[in-house]
Amino acid sequence: MKKEEQDLFYGSVGRALTRAREQKKLSTSQLANQAEEQYNTVMAIEKGGRFSFHQVLWMKKILGVNLNILLNDAIAETGVGFETKEELNGDKKEESSGESLSDFI
Repeated sequence: MKKEEQDLFYGSVGRALTRAREQKKLSTSQLANQAEEQYNTVMAIEKGGRFSFHQVLWMKKILGVNLNILLNDAIAETGVGFETKEELNGDKKEESSGESLSDFI
């Protein structure tokens, strides 16, 4: 994935997380405290910064974010990772293990 695509993708994820935090009526400081993260880390993620996989745990636990929806929305918003519109819309058949990201977590 190109850097420009990564920027689009993480930006979309950050906006979704900000909306989720605001819906929970949490300040950035409150979320950081509950997540046991640094304030600057939460701010960076909300602004589209990269994050580590373990951080999706607090995204799910504290914000109640459905990770499949989060990722699918980011992909749909940006089209990142897909070469054609048909692939984005699921017209390309791919084999799947039947497991989702949330099943893993």
